[in-house]
Amino acid sequence: MCICAGTAPRTPWRTWRPTTTRPFWRPHARLRRTTLATGVTTVRDLGDRDYLTLALRDKMPPTQRPDIIAAGPPVTTHGGHCHFLGGEAEGADALRAAVRERAERGCHVVKVMASGGAMTPGSNSLQQQYDLSDLRLIADEAHRRGLTAAAHAHAVPAIADVIESGFDTIEHFSFMSPDGVGLRQDLVDEVVRRGTFVSVTVGMLPSNAPLPPPVAARIAEFWDIVAKVIASGARVVPGTDSGIAPDKPHGVYPHALLQLAELGMPTRDVLRSATTEAAKAVGRAGRKGALRPCADADLLVLGSSPVDDLSAVTDIHAVYRAGHRVR
Repeated sequence: MCICAGTAPRTPWRTWRPTTTRPFWRPHARLRRTTLATGVTTVRDLGDRDYLTLALRDKMPPTQRPDIIAAGPPVTTHGGHCHFLGGEAEGADALRAAVRERAERGCHVVKVMASGGAMTPGSNSLQQQYDLSDLRLIADEAHRRGLTAAAHAHAVPAIADVIESGFDTIEHFSFMSPDGVGLRQDLVDEVVRRGTFVSVTVGMLPSNAPLPPPVAARIAEFWDIVAKVIASGARVVPGTDSGIAPDKPHGVYPHALLQLAELGMPTRDVLRSATTEAAKAVGRAGRKGALRPCADADLLVLGSSPVDDLSAVTDIHAVYRAGHRVR
């Protein structure tokens, strides 16, 4: 399986302000092994500090970690969402330089914060951080250098500009506005027409703990949007934001697949979304997500057929990475 969202240390982002990568070597390595053990053989990491994930990828043997498709620090405005990760850049020259640096360091994807986010003090999910010309520049420059382009987008205007700019994937796709959460069908139709991947943020540990009514209502609105996006025929792939909260630990990916099914995605489509479609979304088509000659020997062995019962994705009997059994 491939995972299509950013991963982070299992620490609230409000307190994640390391000044060096060294303290995170061991916990990051442990969490990568946890991810691999749950059957995720390829992970797209959409946010780190100081290119920690690239260093980790280079130091850990392939059989001890998933194949890591790293973005490095997400590109953001000065003081913008996740600015503390070190990816601040504004203006055409700085944005080109940011993409160039990621390409030269060995990233395979550029991540941009097209809108603000709730987990950064002073940021606002309704705020659009870059205009259309900036977003188009980032996407074009990434594609020119052979990288894919991913955009964090909550606000409706940001979603519209990200689509128009030609990004490969849109993360969250949550349609937030001052009036609440509301689907824009014209934007969904355009995503379907273009074949843009929508990486929806699903997957959390089951819990019976009650949520505050306003939070529960907002979450219910978002799930309704995801269900409608799935029904529209958009190319939906599961992301998790694993590590960002206690109910989203590393290794939660199988629960994301079950949630997609709960939101109306047919079982076979869920499995395609987690394998062949996810591989295409992260730029690994042909190498990942299918059993074929010359593809990577990354395999997941389950106790029964997930086609018959999707919950089988949690019944893991063995995991192979690069032809080696790791579980």
